[in-house]
Amino acid sequence: MFFAQIQTFRSSGQPEGQLMSDLFDFLARWLAFHILESDRRMALTVRAVEQGVPLDEARKQVDDQLGGSSGELISALLEVYSKLSSSTAQLMREHLTRE
Repeated sequence: MFFAQIQTFRSSGQPEGQLMSDLFDFLARWLAFHILESDRRMALTVRAVEQGVPLDEARKQVDDQLGGSSGELISALLEVYSKLSSSTAQLMREHLTRE
């Protein structure tokens, strides 16, 4: 899905400024989600397995431990970040235009 989304951006025909803003937002969200959610989930699973818990049971324990609130919190955080980075990019474009 990652590469498909990148191809969608490449063929979108958007103005360069908007394309870069959208691409930056996508990459930041993708990276943050993988660091904050997927990698955390994997690390907790590996830790449980190292402690002797069977893999299937370790995955279930991690699912129970993290629940659904973790993903919702990450999504909310990324939404705030997205708005901030979009505003920052717009201000930088305006600054460059005025110079």
